[in-house]
Amino acid sequence: MKSIFQQLASLLAFLLVAGPVAAGVWTKSGPETLRFEGEIEPGEYDRFSLVFGPSIREIVVNSIGGVTEEGIRIGHAIAAGDVKITVVGMCLSSCANYLFVAGHRREIRGGVVGYHGNIQACFTGVRREEMISRWKERYKLSDEDIRRNLAAQDREIEEEARLLQIMGISQQLFERSCADDKGYVFLLPTRTTFEKYGFWGVVGEQDPDVMRSLPWSYAFD
Repeated sequence: MKSIFQQLASLLAFLLVAGPVAAGVWTKSGPETLRFEGEIEPGEYDRFSLVFGPSIREIVVNSIGGVTEEGIRIGHAIAAGDVKITVVGMCLSSCANYLFVAGHRREIRGGVVGYHGNIQACFTGVRREEMISRWKERYKLSDEDIRRNLAAQDREIEEEARLLQIMGISQQLFERSCADDKGYVFLLPTRTTFEKYGFWGVVGEQDPDVMRSLPWSYAFD
């Protein structure tokens, strides 16, 4: 079995290779419904803004995640309205962290919702120091580039925390799903676990068939 770090590397490779094929698409499937299929890519918030408005009451998503900054901005826009998030297929990583979090009502309909930490959980403290070392050694970033990257990351952490506070979701879910010894890539919460961390009234369950199709390890708990 692959180590967790190897599986995370495989996930990153999948995201990079599949980018052009799995590019996110926003479509209106009714006067009050949007559908998002694909990855959250650079410029996603702008594409979302072209079709999102006060009339939208439901967003149906199928996404393995993508760019955190774009996901956070979309999440705040959703949270400011009265929108239901419905998952068909997958809602992983940034999709789960920001879009599913932002829903005022949430349903899993033949799909799965999976978490593997957020920016605050995975890129602060000792992990941040390790990340800076990688930036210097592997990518040869200058001190100025590192300062700029860290400042951008700090802004994302602040907006991420604000979204969780608005929606009443506990940061502990993300700390748990980014633990060094967790033994899996994605945490797929049960209804009890969702409620433990502030997701009240989730309709539906994690779909066993979709769970078995995941190319990465997971814990259903």
